[in-house]
Amino acid sequence: MVSLASVIERDRFTFSSLPIPLYSSSLSSLSSFPSSTPFSMTVSYNLDVSRNSWFNAFKILFRWRGSIWRLVWKELFLWLLTYYAVMIFYRSEWILTPDGQRVFERLAHHISTRFDWIPLTFILAFFVNIVLARWTRIIDNMGYIENSAITVAMTVRGAVENDIIARRAMVRYLCLSQVLVFRDISVKVRRRFPNLESIIQAGFMEEEEREIFEKVELDNNLNKYWLPINWASNLAFRLRDTNNVKSEPALMQILVEFKNFRTNLQTLCNFDWVPVPVAYPQVVYFAVTIYFLLALVGRQFIIGNEAENKAVLDIVFPFMTILQFVFYVGWMKVAESLLNPMGEDDDHFECNSLIDKNIATALAIVDDTFDQVPPLKMDRFKTQIQDPLYPENAVPKGPHGGPQFTGSAAHLVTFTKSRRSDSVAAIDDYGSKKNSIPTKETGFSQTCNGRLPDPTDFGNSFDSSILNSPFSATNSTVSGFNYSMPGENSPFDAGAALSLATFIIIAQNT
Repeated sequence: MVSLASVIERDRFTFSSLPIPLYSSSLSSLSSFPSSTPFSMTVSYNLDVSRNSWFNAFKILFRWRGSIWRLVWKELFLWLLTYYAVMIFYRSEWILTPDGQRVFERLAHHISTRFDWIPLTFILAFFVNIVLARWTRIIDNMGYIENSAITVAMTVRGAVENDIIARRAMVRYLCLSQVLVFRDISVKVRRRFPNLESIIQAGFMEEEEREIFEKVELDNNLNKYWLPINWASNLAFRLRDTNNVKSEPALMQILVEFKNFRTNLQTLCNFDWVPVPVAYPQVVYFAVTIYFLLALVGRQFIIGNEAENKAVLDIVFPFMTILQFVFYVGWMKVAESLLNPMGEDDDHFECNSLIDKNIATALAIVDDTFDQVPPLKMDRFKTQIQDPLYPENAVPKGPHGGPQFTGSAAHLVTFTKSRRSDSVAAIDDYGSKKNSIPTKETGFSQTCNGRLPDPTDFGNSFDSSILNSPFSATNSTVSGFNYSMPGENSPFDAGAALSLATFIIIAQNT
């Protein structure tokens, strides 16, 4: 292993091709990132859809970078040229005789009636679903170093020079492993780091480390992405032996973070080594290509008077077919762009930006901000109660106009009538009323005839304690329809009385 003390000075130099001096010992260097160079992995349009507006669709549709228009315009232009060449061939009497035109019309009719034999929508939908799932897994495993760097900073203690070198070396080895992986799966990164010499010039590897790296020989020229992480793991064990890592659980936490980072990089390699079986993209490309080659004939406007498929309007410009071309070919192009997100298209991942971000962030965590804590003092929330400050147009509102984080029914306003007793009048077929309830004999069977119980059947009293009444009263009775409820303000209304009477009748009948 190369001596850590021998690389302290060279570990801090600046690589001029990067947007900032990555190895500056001062955190102020991190502020020199130009605002025009954000770490955006793809074309971002989130700000355009930050509010629901009718104009959002136009703001997205009229974008050019990464748009469907940029993806399909060349193919569409070539297809239109071919379409009009076929049109001239069909309509020119100098090329086709009238009999030849009739044959062309029958061929166009035959093709146009069989377009649905090609299940284009099903093929494209299934293909895009598979490719999008791979794309999502790739973006989840790009390898962000913050967790590993924070773990190193919190477990490898010490502010002397060798401790600082050790922490910086560990996170630099992780970034070196990421560079070695990215340069083999990303064209952009390969152009930036065509060889190990360029990696040394960038500061990710030292000359002594290169010698050790090249001495490790594997059969069949297998990759050595794992070697820098192995260096970092061995260094962690040495720090445990010197008690810079205070405990075995702390050491294990470091190794777990290193393993997770390596697993992310291995996942990227797996997706690069084992793509979607080539037969499936071939089926998709072949289906879309054949579909629109047939459309060159099948979507022609037929002008023959005797043709079964004569066009109602001879508008010459195939507007609907062009829309279909944009949809289907654009759909295919989206899938093609997602197949290898490490490429050079507008919507492909900016791996170089991620490399720059990781090394700058990692060194800031383990060195520039190591063991820094702001001065402690009592916060203002303890000393004085203050309402949150919001601009007028940013005050948070709940889903129902009230406070946030409350239930949907918490703001309902209900009105109840409180009275000692209620009387509910039963109305018979003749419109007369009595303060009574149905008897056990009549029950509610008469409702089958479309009428309420006869008024002569009312007048009996029943003990309502046979029910599990929701009221806290004991031995409440129903006398006629006059419910005497205890308590000063017991809420009870006519609907409740009728429901209670119904339960009494059903209970006694059973």
